[in-house]
Amino acid sequence: LTPATVSNNTIVGAVSGSTAAGGNNTIMGAGSFAAVSTAVTDVVGVGNGVLTGALTTGANGTVAIGSGSSTALTSGAGNTSVGFQAGNILTTGSSNTIVGYDADGSAAARSGCVILGRGASAAADDTLVIRMGNTSTKEIVVTPVTDATARATLVTYLPISVGGTTYYLELWQT
Repeated sequence: LTPATVSNNTIVGAVSGSTAAGGNNTIMGAGSFAAVSTAVTDVVGVGNGVLTGALTTGANGTVAIGSGSSTALTSGAGNTSVGFQAGNILTTGSSNTIVGYDADGSAAARSGCVILGRGASAAADDTLVIRMGNTSTKEIVVTPVTDATARATLVTYLPISVGGTTYYLELWQT
């Protein structure tokens, strides 16, 4: 890395870093962050082979922790991927929080998701997925509904406590 093209970077690992790395990046792991094509800033990568896609300035503010995480990312900003191969399908998707072994969005442009658990995957933008165990049969998936369609049958109420106050979420069966 040359001082003329980068500033405030910490890059540790064989074949890691790039002369177009930008500034305020912290990268630790062999073969990581080496294909940066334009100045990327405020990126954290820890693990073998993280952030190996052709990153552009659109990927600013990304965090990837775990070997092979966020390997295809190019321009998606504000993503956090934690776990072995977590977030490795994303290329342009942004504002995702992905935690778990091989957890990911189901598409390269998936955005606005919170994906937790081994092998968990979000099939739509702005979705919460929580997977317990390693099969989809033990999964909670929440995707906001924007229509006002009447629901067939009210099944139950789900209590949710926030700051000492309990709210009840209606669960309808269609």
